[in-house]
Amino acid sequence: MFTLSSRCLVTLVTAFVRDERGDDLVEYALLAGLIGVAGVLAFRTLSGHMGNAYTAWNANAQSKWVPDAPLAPTP
Repeated sequence: MFTLSSRCLVTLVTAFVRDERGDDLVEYALLAGLIGVAGVLAFRTLSGHMGNAYTAWNANAQSKWVPDAPLAPTP
């Protein structure tokens, strides 16, 4: 069985904290995640407003256009 002494564990944790390899990758991953969450929240917020705007525009456009009466057929 593998056991660690407290001194060995402290040494491993200290080495892990001081090791800076891969920090850039973690920072870019966090930034990409933050941008993704912001995009989802913005889309959820704007989608309702956009839907309402298009619905109002459609209702307004439908009430403005009245087709001409059909012409009587000529014999």
